Amino acid sequence: MEKKNRIKFKADVCSHCTQTTNYDLALDRGSALIVLALYNAVQRLGRNKVHVGNEMVRPAKDFPTYRDMVAGGWMTFKMEGNLSRPRRYGLIAQGEEGGTWLITQKGAKFLRGERIARVAVISKVTGHKSHYLDEAQDNITFGECMRRETPFWDLSSPALRDLAGESEIEPARLF
Repeated sequence: MEKKNRIKFKADVCSHCTQTTNYDLALDRGSALIVLALYNAVQRLGRNKVHVGNEMVRPAKDFPTYRDMVAGGWMTFKMEGNLSRPRRYGLIAQGEEGGTWLITQKGAKFLRGERIARVAVISKVTGHKSHYLDEAQDNITFGECMRRETPFWDLSSPALRDLAGESEIEPARLF
């Protein structure tokens, strides 16, 4: 990814206490790996609703490499604790049942190479994304997040096109 003239984030400050009220959160390789692991779990289980704690979390020592873990649709306890990072970008969403997660259409499109904003601005008050920083100019693809990684994923499957809403199936029937 080439260096761009990026807008520098400047946090808002409370006029009463001078504390910052928001912070920037850049999309990183770990978040992209979480989305990929969840996608691989969806493929392994045959449904876009995965109870991460029961169906995905395993100790890292159970796998020869991190790559094998993610490729098999598994994740570590630490990755489970970071599910909110890709959620703040709309790449994954919590299911209605406690502990369940799913890949969103935006997440599937991101895995297929569509560009998304690289930096989200998070409110310290609500804990939710308030907006994206310079979305038009500062964006990133899944491949750019993975940088130096030799591709070990196959994202050409029809199931991923279905999740991305690029097939004949109505998007409402996917979830």
